[in-house]
Amino acid sequence: LLELRPPSPARRATLLRAAALSLRLTPPPAHVGRDLTHGFLAAELTEVCEEVRLAVLCRHQAFTHTRRLSSHLSNLSVSQPRSCPTAPPTTPASASPMAMADGGE
Repeated sequence: LLELRPPSPARRATLLRAAALSLRLTPPPAHVGRDLTHGFLAAELTEVCEEVRLAVLCRHQAFTHTRRLSSHLSNLSVSQPRSCPTAPPTTPASASPMAMADGGE
């Protein structure tokens, strides 16, 4: 039977800080990290930091995309209206050759 024990609180704090910094994240304050990581294994702490990094990147990309879209839309509304293709004009039924042959009805 193999038992994996979680690292001590001090070791968890060191691991969390190292994992966060390696991913260019700001590590949480010591008291917050201590409360968040209770019972975690070392590999789990690294995985949590990777998930946080991905969440931040996705949020940043979504924000950037939304900002670009908003900017693009505001530029379109300020610029001159573009010509839109229009449907060919329809002729009233009374002006068609068949209607004229029937007496204009």
